[in-house]
Amino acid sequence: MQNAVNFQTTGAPQAERKDTKSLIELIRRYDYIEGLCDRVLTEQQAKMSRYHQMISEERIKSALRGTMDIPERPPVHTSETAEIEELETEVRIYRYQLNTLESVIYETEPSNLKEALAKLRFIARLVVDGVEFESDFFAFMIEECTDIAEMSAQDMVGAERAKLQTLINQQTL
Repeated sequence: MQNAVNFQTTGAPQAERKDTKSLIELIRRYDYIEGLCDRVLTEQQAKMSRYHQMISEERIKSALRGTMDIPERPPVHTSETAEIEELETEVRIYRYQLNTLESVIYETEPSNLKEALAKLRFIARLVVDGVEFESDFFAFMIEECTDIAEMSAQDMVGAERAKLQTLINQQTL
């Protein structure tokens, strides 16, 4: 899933987000589909290895029988190749879903500190996986998350100041 990312984003107003899934739910869904895709890829790789081993064994048996006629193309094993092709189709579907979810996550503005941190972790994981972002878009996503974190920090400090002021007022009475 190594690709360059360059999206035009418009932050969805908070009022419009009520009907959509939260950013955390979207990331969980992404992680779930990514796990399914990994499982199918592992299964596909195992089937392909068994298929290639079976082809090699048939060629060795043919050579031992003295018929050095090694076919240019391996014999067709329809059930094995059909299973491998079905798995390939599944992988393509999962990758399409992952790409779609990835785009939605990029375009979804975090609404609270928990979502902002989840989006930052998601972006960091993609960077580690080798996804390349267009620099302005990357900066935009980081900035939208840090803005939410800053507002949350200011809210927390304000709440603590209010508590402290209440305690001071109670002690002076």
